[in-house]
Amino acid sequence: MDVSNYTGHLSEAQALGLQEEGIAFLIAGTQNESVTRQQLRIAIASEMDVDAYVMLYPGDTDSQVLRGIEVVYGLPIGRLWLDVEVAGLTLDHVRRASRICETNNIPWGIYTSRSKWQELTGDSDELSSAPLWAAFYDGVPNLDNWGGPYGGWKKPMVKQYQGSTQLAGVLCDINVREGT
Repeated sequence: MDVSNYTGHLSEAQALGLQEEGIAFLIAGTQNESVTRQQLRIAIASEMDVDAYVMLYPGDTDSQVLRGIEVVYGLPIGRLWLDVEVAGLTLDHVRRASRICETNNIPWGIYTSRSKWQELTGDSDELSSAPLWAAFYDGVPNLDNWGGPYGGWKKPMVKQYQGSTQLAGVLCDINVREGT
């Protein structure tokens, strides 16, 4: 599942409820440092795997990614996802953001949908060696149907298949990942 600053803080009871629902991993947005760190700490204490994402905006993507890295510093995140969906982003923005991750030895991947990737990058396959977190709301928790191929990707690592859901009292999006 993934959460953002709009989700707010997570309680231990909510984390337990998520575990009972079978949730084993959490991806937290880096929009608000105190909320993000609290969400990740609760998930880690509940023995969930954790990743984080940086919502990219046109402009100084270098600073946006560096801020995201700062927000999760010291926490055992598996990957920092670069969220590519805002109008005005270009392939160069994504390229620069990926280089910041590489320079800082941060495993990274790309979150996007087919329509957004095609619109914003012209369906470039330049970054297809990076893992993909595909947004494809079909309500089906498997990676077989994900809206692709596009951007050179053959299959995503993660698929967001349901958005804006209340699960165990938590506002979240629901995802499936490789191996689950």
